[in-house]
Amino acid sequence: MASKATLELGGPQPISQLDAIREFQEVGLCGYPIEYIPLELLEKQFHSATDSMQKSMLGLRIGMAHGDSILTRSLYQAFHIRLHSVRDIACEMVVA
Repeated sequence: MASKATLELGGPQPISQLDAIREFQEVGLCGYPIEYIPLELLEKQFHSATDSMQKSMLGLRIGMAHGDSILTRSLYQAFHIRLHSVRDIACEMVVA
């Protein structure tokens, strides 16, 4: 049943956050400095977090730091969803 399903979101290719930033930089949309947070600090904050929302956000960041990617082609095919690459979205933003 879809109402109880967990839907993972991603694009046609699994890419890291740094790869996404590079895509935006290559089309001229992102010139901001990149800040890195040590994994040890994220894990320390996660274990000391008392708020469930904060703990969830830190958990997502830790997953991304480990390189977790999301790619579920079967889900998108089942719902007839067309995937867009980060490059496509960045280029559309330049045009807009």
